Amino acid sequence: MNVGWSPTKNGSISAYSCAPSAELCGPWDDLITRVDGNAFMHPAALLAAAEPGFAKIHVLIAWDEEVKPRCPVGFWALCERRILPTAPAFLEAIPYNYAFTSNAVVDSARADEVAAAFFDVIRHDPHLPKIVKLRSFEADPVVYPAMLRQLEGQGRYRELVRVERPFADSCSGIKKSGSTRKKLRQDWNRLSATGKVEIVNRRRPPRRKLRSRYFSRSRR
Repeated sequence: MNVGWSPTKNGSISAYSCAPSAELCGPWDDLITRVDGNAFMHPAALLAAAEPGFAKIHVLIAWDEEVKPRCPVGFWALCERRILPTAPAFLEAIPYNYAFTSNAVVDSARADEVAAAFFDVIRHDPHLPKIVKLRSFEADPVVYPAMLRQLEGQGRYRELVRVERPFADSCSGIKKSGSTRKKLRQDWNRLSATGKVEIVNRRRPPRRKLRSRYFSRSRR
């Protein structure tokens, strides 16, 4: 595993940054058995986006050191971007294009400790930009408030711009019935009945070369 920063201890939580790799599937599988997952942050999806150079992804992992063996309690993938070639780099909560959900996968019971450990890694890792764009992360009802509490409590950050947008959750008084919701529930139940969803990054030999060779032979 390509670790970019040696583990940093924050109470009983340790954390480090690394590049996407297949070795992250083990901690990921362990974590999502206890908390809600995010399919766009599956290690196979991150690796598929990072290897061809579509995105420069940094993965932050937090561990609970109080239990033996230690167990993962946080997983966050960030994308390093630049608005202009000469502009400073920043970390965006969406790890790659077409990742429509940017929520970090974090144990809600340890959200504040994990957020503190993640920001500690960002502060000290010399390979990570120190600007974090959280706009696409603001709808998370657990981790995002924990990050704001951590930033406000530390007092060691500067907010460049804040743009708020409305979003609805179960506490917003939205209608709990209707044809759209009923259809979504039916689709969800139908998909759940087919079995467990597994994300796989299959490696196949490129067919483009074979087709080009066949085309060149046919022309001869």
